[in-house]
Amino acid sequence: MNPLLQQIMGALDPATVQSLAGRMQTSPEQAQAAIGQAMPALLSALGQHASTPGGADALHAAALSGSPAADVQALLTQVFAGAHIPSVGGMASATGLQTDQARQLLAAIGPSVLMALGQHAAQNGIGAQGLAGLLSAAAQHAQSQPVGFGSLLGSLFNRI
Repeated sequence: MNPLLQQIMGALDPATVQSLAGRMQTSPEQAQAAIGQAMPALLSALGQHASTPGGADALHAAALSGSPAADVQALLTQVFAGAHIPSVGGMASATGLQTDQARQLLAAIGPSVLMALGQHAAQNGIGAQGLAGLLSAAAQHAQSQPVGFGSLLGSLFNRI
């Protein structure tokens, strides 16, 4: 498995998935499925942002700094505004969530993904310019999983 995805799965542990499900007023299984649907698009959007002038530096700084939640949300808003994430509606319909719940999920998992990205970058000496490639590889790996990222989260979730 892709090392960044392993780091992200660690950040999105069963307790986090359970908490997200509660906030979204849905089942943990629906939350897992939605995370699985969202992860390739989210990683791709972050990778697209990292490939823009200044985007890699801003993403790297936010991921490593433990920025306040407002700063992280502002960065994620910028990432989502510049990215083509076609799957919000598709993710909602594929998982039985409402579109607002799908958007809420993306906003909720974004900081966890950035935290995992920061930990992975720090542990592996990855600089700002290495983020685009790292995120692109992780997005491709998440998308190519025959059982899906949601199933991988499910296996983690079912351990407890």
